[in-house]
Amino acid sequence: MKVCALLMSSGKLQRFDAKRMCDTNSSGDLRFIQLDSVEKLNSLHVDCIVHKVPEFVSPCTDAKVDTLLAHFQSFLKRNPHVVCIDRLEDVQRITRRDEQFKIITEFFKQSDLSASVCVPNFCTLHTNNIQENSRLLREADIRFPVIVKPQTAHGERNAHSMALVFNERGLKQIPCPVVAQEFVNHNGVLFKIFAIGQKTFIYTRTSIRNLTVSDNQETILFDSRTVSKDGHSSPLCDNDATVLTNQEVGDSHDRPLLNRIAALIRDATRLDLFGADVIKCVHGKHNHDSAAWRAKWAVIDVNVCPSYDRVPFFHQHLENLVRRKLSLPLVSVPDEM
Repeated sequence: MKVCALLMSSGKLQRFDAKRMCDTNSSGDLRFIQLDSVEKLNSLHVDCIVHKVPEFVSPCTDAKVDTLLAHFQSFLKRNPHVVCIDRLEDVQRITRRDEQFKIITEFFKQSDLSASVCVPNFCTLHTNNIQENSRLLREADIRFPVIVKPQTAHGERNAHSMALVFNERGLKQIPCPVVAQEFVNHNGVLFKIFAIGQKTFIYTRTSIRNLTVSDNQETILFDSRTVSKDGHSSPLCDNDATVLTNQEVGDSHDRPLLNRIAALIRDATRLDLFGADVIKCVHGKHNHDSAAWRAKWAVIDVNVCPSYDRVPFFHQHLENLVRRKLSLPLVSVPDEM
């Protein structure tokens, strides 16, 4: 019998409902176990590891993190048969937003969607020097309003602490270093992609309303989890858009393109478990010649192993991903019957 370990923090295991997955899996060729510690791997035989360990996805390192990573890498080296979902090197490639955006940008530029999908222009601001930051924004062809995001996309408490900046004066309120990205209006609707191997699930969520440049508007600090999270309302959102959101994107005319975007992100990141935020760009009268103003769609964020609580039959789809990796027969999933 093959064994797959779900290696995650205790909180993530709970959100995954890992205990139920381990308890209800009754097939004779595969069983799941839950682990909240890398050290526990030494005493176990496993064939596959599905992981999301905070220390693995944080670009910040210390002696403890280095020891943990070395321990995990040593285990994989001693057990080359073990399948890792996802590979550590692929996960760590996109933990910094600036690197993540570069990877996605270059991949889409070389794709069949180069004319219709982009990553909005971005740059890294290292200090609070307004003159220097204004120069960097101009060189990256970024115009206000700007959304400012932490460099770290995962593994840190401030990974979701963001800001909307409407003018040069507002740049001095930003805790650098950060990634500054041009804000693209999208009628307050976000398309959230959830990928499990080759399976793709897409839902609409509320998002930040359309914005305009303002010399008087103060910088707005916010937590992105309170803006586009299911069940949350935010003063940054347009209440009228709420009616249209929190729905699965079914057989709409946008679905084939969104599936293609998901497939390209999968190829670019080499990840099996990821989420992505995509918007449909709304262009005003005063467009300028940047990628986001020429494209119809934009990828604005990618995250590793997101919450799949809205995805139907998630456990069965995850099991089939593991089964494909281990060359085992697939289980039937109700939404595919």
